[in-house]
Amino acid sequence: MSSAPRFENQQVVNSFNLFIDSERCVIQGDKQSKGDDVHIQFECNSVEAQDGEVIKLTLTELTMPNTLTMVDLNNSRGLIKATSTFKPVTAPAVFGLNQQYDMLDRQNYDTIYDVALSFALNMKRILDGLVDSTLYAFTIIQMTSPSFDTQYVPSSAVAAGTGATLSNPAYLPKNVGRSPIPSGSTFLRQKFECRTITTTPPPAAAAHGISSLKIQLKPEIGDIYSILGGNRLDTESDTFTSLQVDITTNQIEIIGWYPMMRYTDPNIYLRASSTGQNGLEMSVLQAGVLAGGNANIADIVTSDILGKFNRYGNGQGSSEYIHYISSNDEFFLNLQQRKLTSLRLFLTDSKGRKIGRLTSDTTGGTAAGRETAVATDPPTFAGKLQNELGNLYFSAVIRVDVVKANCPVKLDTVVFPPPANASKAAGVLPYTGFTNRPNY
Repeated sequence: MSSAPRFENQQVVNSFNLFIDSERCVIQGDKQSKGDDVHIQFECNSVEAQDGEVIKLTLTELTMPNTLTMVDLNNSRGLIKATSTFKPVTAPAVFGLNQQYDMLDRQNYDTIYDVALSFALNMKRILDGLVDSTLYAFTIIQMTSPSFDTQYVPSSAVAAGTGATLSNPAYLPKNVGRSPIPSGSTFLRQKFECRTITTTPPPAAAAHGISSLKIQLKPEIGDIYSILGGNRLDTESDTFTSLQVDITTNQIEIIGWYPMMRYTDPNIYLRASSTGQNGLEMSVLQAGVLAGGNANIADIVTSDILGKFNRYGNGQGSSEYIHYISSNDEFFLNLQQRKLTSLRLFLTDSKGRKIGRLTSDTTGGTAAGRETAVATDPPTFAGKLQNELGNLYFSAVIRVDVVKANCPVKLDTVVFPPPANASKAAGVLPYTGFTNRPNY
């Protein structure tokens, strides 16, 4: 049973607003504070509750810059396992790649088809790395398009060259027969052809030598499986593939199982730690901070979530700022402690991870930014101080109420009178005449 207090005759005995702004908290206040993780010390302004009272925190307003991207480090990467006859120069001595790759560019996307184009260009780069780059290169010959009976094919200029041109205008629509796709849904469908690198005569189709290609999208790497419409891989497997991969002598086709998405996590969670509270949540909301990313520890666990708000204007369109205003005390916490002296407020996504950062990244301060030109694994940002000196911060108003939850019944006992003085305590009156002795 939850340890929530029973409100028999709820009555607010004290109430005040706590105004918060984390933009400059790193230079004024607790030195541990960051723009998305602020530590508040109440010092001599602590909040105290008496017998039968509880402290209630209610999120009434929150505003923060909307500088986050739809696709970030937590939904852009996947694992490739492949074997090939033609060992690339950069491949390991024993060829059998088992490596994480960027499969989507980390940015905002206007349409599903922009996502599909990004995946196609990144997969071309990955496939080029699986063959001898001095002899062969892959060309995109089919790509997911807005019309179900249309595919994107390279223009004649690309077909006559090396196939390495990556700009969107290089692909022109071409009406072709396609397998039926449900109306209103868009499925990933990309086809690549291996060709010789030559300009005269035009490049010819060539055997790529790739005998096995597994695309594995694990939740501990990210949520890209939802964007691409693939299956999530929860356990280690050498045979599992998150997307359908069909391999012929000189072509590779990749097809999704389910409709695609532009982003995976529309909400941000404000958490209040360093307190004892009575909130509850499903353990999957903490999956990113549990050991191994495993959420199967318990179904319901104690929650420190103070509020949840939408990144994209609750369906009203995105803007430069994320804004939430409470209309009916939707989000609150009742503290189990009777004295509040400190409070930590921090932002996470729906898996309990820092926004836009890998679970393993314990020091990074940037959720979205310009990445370094040199590819690294994991990728790194050129500026790493977005939550200290940049635009990753929030302001909020929290109403603090001291609520009379119940009237504690105390044991009433008879008040014992003070003991009598010694002269009367024995019950027998002494003869006081001995003080004047008679004369015999």
